[in-house]
Amino acid sequence: MDVIGENGDLRSQLKAYEAEVEELRAERGRLQTCHTRSQQIVQQLHKEREELRAQHRQILDEHEHSKANCSRLQSLHGSERLQRQRLESQLHSQSGEKEIAAATRHEGLQKEHLKAWAELQRVHGLAKDKDAKLELAMKLAQEAIGMATELQVS
Repeated sequence: MDVIGENGDLRSQLKAYEAEVEELRAERGRLQTCHTRSQQIVQQLHKEREELRAQHRQILDEHEHSKANCSRLQSLHGSERLQRQRLESQLHSQSGEKEIAAATRHEGLQKEHLKAWAELQRVHGLAKDKDAKLELAMKLAQEAIGMATELQVS
């Protein structure tokens, strides 16, 4: 009887081990699925990071171009101002028709000056917008890297 009882105990233990092995296999399957999904997410985040880096480079290039335009327009503004000042001094030294012609030219230059100033202000606004986009892209990249790091740690 002891052998039969011992045999029954061993069968019970064997069934318990089988159940535990099945449970561990199922858990391993779930973990493999989770790991695969995590790898896919990390790959997606790497891809998004590279896209953000490309956008960042493009925004930096656009920003440099805008700064160059801004400098050019500031230079133009300065030369227009000097030209206006020269014309104003000539205006005071001349009389008659020359004064009228100079006044007309002065008005035209002043309009051009205002147009140049408006363009300068517009380009300056574009540069500010690009700076804001650059900051946003950098924040997004930092968040993506943080998320990837959290996923890798998990």
